[in-house]
Amino acid sequence: MTFFRQSWYPKGAAAIISIILVGAAVLTITVSANLIGIQETQNAFVGEKYEEAAAAADGCVEWALQKLKNSSQYGGNETLTIGNGACQIGAVTKNGQQRTFSVSSTVNTFSVRENIDLSKVNPDIRFNSWQRVSP
Repeated sequence: MTFFRQSWYPKGAAAIISIILVGAAVLTITVSANLIGIQETQNAFVGEKYEEAAAAADGCVEWALQKLKNSSQYGGNETLTIGNGACQIGAVTKNGQQRTFSVSSTVNTFSVRENIDLSKVNPDIRFNSWQRVSP
């Protein structure tokens, strides 16, 4: 008479447990990869919107420089729509040939501010500084 030692687990239980563990590992890896992809997409969106705001601010500066070149009496205080955003040109401060003004631009919730300091406007524009600062 042969006695078989009966296991506590039914036949195939080890295979089922292995499949469940491998499935859990694959699910964990898949979820992690998706979360990383979502984070990368969000970072790209933020960078894109910041660059749009910076481009709009640069466009406003160029607009103001052209206005200053055309008229020494240009005073600023304009709002322009450029692309997906809006930008504001602040008041132009005059001191002899020197001019200073600031520009701020917003696209969605992303803002950029630039301060411009010119030593002279005509016949050529000469910059003391053109700085992008925190809004």
